[in-house]
Amino acid sequence: MKVGDKVIAMSHAENGVIYIFGVGIYAGQFVPPPDIGGLNLGLPNPRIDLDDGKTVWGCECWWGSVASIEEKFGNLKCEVVDIDDARTQAKGGK
Repeated sequence: MKVGDKVIAMSHAENGVIYIFGVGIYAGQFVPPPDIGGLNLGLPNPRIDLDDGKTVWGCECWWGSVASIEEKFGNLKCEVVDIDDARTQAKGGK
């Protein structure tokens, strides 16, 4: 994966649906801020800059090239999940 490659950040898949945070670009490896979700150990992590302007970190999602995600999950229905909502839920919020 090269910086600038188009990728999909995926939350999960279940019951024939793939839940994605969105499509964006792989921006490279950076240390995520301490308040994000996932297994954030404060180490460099893949940063995905989504087309909607939000950022998702590798420790918060499954991610890969658009082609690889479409190849593996293209037969499933797709729904977009807001990363901010997912972070709030992960912290016990509503």
